[in-house]
Parts: sequence; C-alpha cells; structure tokens
Amino acid sequence: MICMKRFCFYLFVLACVACRNKPEYTFTGELYSTEGISYRLSLQGNDTTASIVPDSCHRFSVTLPAGNIPFFNFNGVVTEKDGEKWQFSTPVYFQNSKPVKMKFVLQNQEAMIEAVDKGNRMLQEFRAYMLQSGKTFWQSSSAPGELKGKLSDFLQEAKRLIATRQPDEVLADYLNTWSLITYLEIVQNMAHHYGRQGMQLPEDLTSGLPGVPAIVDKPYWRQFYGSKILALSYLRKQARTPEEQIRLLKEQFRTPSMREALHLSILANYISEYPYSEENLIRLETLCEGVPGGEDVVHQYREKRFSVVGAPIPDVTFEDRSGNQHRLSDFKDKYLYIDLWASWCSPCCAEIPYLQKLEKSVTNPDVVFVSISTDKDTDVWRKKVKEENMGGIQLNIGKDRSFTNYFYVTSIPRFIIIDPEQKIVTAHAPKPSSGELEKLLNKLLEKQG
Repeated sequence: MICMKRFCFYLFVLACVACRNKPEYTFTGELYSTEGISYRLSLQGNDTTASIVPDSCHRFSVTLPAGNIPFFNFNGVVTEKDGEKWQFSTPVYFQNSKPVKMKFVLQNQEAMIEAVDKGNRMLQEFRAYMLQSGKTFWQSSSAPGELKGKLSDFLQEAKRLIATRQPDEVLADYLNTWSLITYLEIVQNMAHHYGRQGMQLPEDLTSGLPGVPAIVDKPYWRQFYGSKILALSYLRKQARTPEEQIRLLKEQFRTPSMREALHLSILANYISEYPYSEENLIRLETLCEGVPGGEDVVHQYREKRFSVVGAPIPDVTFEDRSGNQHRLSDFKDKYLYIDLWASWCSPCCAEIPYLQKLEKSVTNPDVVFVSISTDKDTDVWRKKVKEENMGGIQLNIGKDRSFTNYFYVTSIPRFIIIDPEQKIVTAHAPKPSSGELEKLLNKLLEKQG
C-alpha cells in the first residue's frame, strides 16, 4: 500500500512538472492612444484567440499555449471620437517560444508599432513599407505596362530585408510568402479595376513567380486573408467542374487544414451555382462522401429546392432608414428587382451608379427597385445611402438572416427578381452594369401584357 501511495505521488509530481514545462507564448507590451478613442484588441492564431485589454498604466500581457505555428495576428478595431472606425492588423512571431514585447501608439488613424526583438522588428519594417507603398500605389494611376515594375518592388524589399537581417528559415519563408501574396492580391484587384475600363493586364504580369499552390500552401496560411481566395481562384481557373477542382486540390495542396477548408468552399460554391434537381443532389452526395461536414452541405442543398424558379418568397420583415418595418408583400402586384448589398462591399458600391441610371430609364410603375443592405451597423448604412443619394426602396436586413439563408447568399452583390405573385423569377438576376437587365425587365413586362 505504501509503495502504491509513493508511486501515485511520483505520478502527481511528474504531471505537475509536465504542466509547468508545457511551452507557452507570452505577449506583452504597452499601448497608447489619443484621448477619447476606444478599441478592441485580440491576438489570433490558427485555432486560438485571446482578447487584449491594457491596464490603467497602458500595459498588457497575455499567455497562450504554444502550437505548431509560431505566427499570430495582432488585430485591432479602433473607434474615433466622431464614431469613425478603422482597423489594423500586424503579424507577431514567437521564435522558440521566447516572449515578445511590442509598443503600440494609435493616432491619426494609424497604428505605429515598435518591436523589441529583431525578428518582429523586421516584420514591422516590412509592414510599414507595405502600408506606405500601398498608399502610393493606389493613389497614383499607372498604365498596365508599368505595373510589373511597381509590383516587383514588394518582392525586392522582402529579399533585401532577408539578405540584410538574416532571419531564421521560418521567418524568411513567412516574409517571402507575405510579399508574394500581396503581389497576387494586387494583380487580382487591378484586373477587375482595369477590366471595368475596357483594358487588360499584361499576360506576363505573374511570369517568373511560383505557382499559387507553392505560395499559399503553408501551415500558417490562415494568417493571410488572401490565401484562401487566391487558392480558390486558381482551382476554378484551372479546373471547370467541382470534381476536377477537388482532384486538383488533392494533387497540389498538402496542408491538411487548407485542403479541408478549400474542399468545403468548393462544395459551398456547388450549392450556390447549381440549380436544385435530384440529379444534382445525387452528384453532390458523391462529392461529399467521407468529407467532414459533408452531411450539412447536402442538407443545405436539399433546402435549396425552396428557392427555385416559381417558388414563393419568404415574407420576412425589413427596416427602412426611419426604423419602420416593411415586408416584400407590401409591394405585391409589382415586379421587384432586389439588390442585396453592403456599404463595405466594393463590387456592390460599383453597381450603384448603374442602378441609379436604370431607375431613371425604367419608368414603368409595375417595376419596383428594392435595395436590401446586409450592413450590421445601420448608422454606416444610412450614411452611405445619403452620400450616394440612392433611390428606390432602401431597406436593411436587420438581425433576421432567414432571407439570405433562403436564397443561399454566399457573396454579394446578389440580384433577385420577384414577380407580381411574389414568386421567384430568377434568384441570380443580371447586375445593373451588365447591359442585360433592362432588356429582361422589358421582356417580363411585355409578357405580363
């Protein structure tokens, strides 16, 4: 009995030592700001998030369990005295689980950051360069032929820092990945920008760069917002069908978390792109076999049968700018052209001038234009509506998301046409800038007689 007690005691001691020696990440620092502003701060890793609250002496300290990925994002949302919001994000690197200390100053809608250790100092140096160069890049108009030279500066700066600061291999890879992802994100955005002006980007803009999988397929991919978007865009460009996309995904991506996330995104795209039918349902069930969360995907698609052409619409309640409640049934006996949008959505806002032009062109009283905002901040929504002098019926979706769930809205803008009997004409109507919408509306009106 004594031996057993002694044995249990030794086990207890060993357990305590093990817990005590469990690796941790410690993040400390100081944060100063101009008087009257408020902020929300957090340290976010792949699967861990911790809130950060400085004390009365402006100091903060947070300890997190160390994981396999030594990179976190320090995120902040700042609210100025006048209510205007801005945000910042900066990477934090924990080398060999060593404590990290930083100083933050929030003023003039900018976060000035000073790191103690050389690894994080290098990251902050590159961040400052990116912010300054980014402002210059977007503020000055460049001909398509000049873009490659300007974009290459991002890559060269990363190479310069790696050569002069000589970071460890992990940090060097992170910095290089950061510069490449930024490069590709800008190319994607500029393609959209110039495309609206009838111009094309040079074909050699990405020549000489590693392929997208080689760039984004990293254990720390979640630390870069653009990683998933770039990967999905690559898969959709290289493979036409979801079956081909999944095959390509398995062939070219190795990081388990990224493969799983991309697989689910391909399935989500299937739900939004393929109209409901028993044939398409069986096809989706095959795609979901053995996939974690696949049963939920199939269930979502089954529910889509309620949003097919001719299906009745849900009669949910929305609010106008004055707080008055409205239902779409208030506009029965009319064709409704519904614009689902948000003030923060650039593609949504790009359609506003075209929608305004259409509202003036289509004068038939049997057509009603209804803009439904998904903004959670209704003050920002009202401000945007006023600034853009938006016409038509302006509503906000509020807290009830049943309308967007019904139509399986995964991205905005989204345009829907409802007939006078409150049934769906199309859940994917042409956008105002397409040039096809007015023709479709006139055709519907002629059919109505």
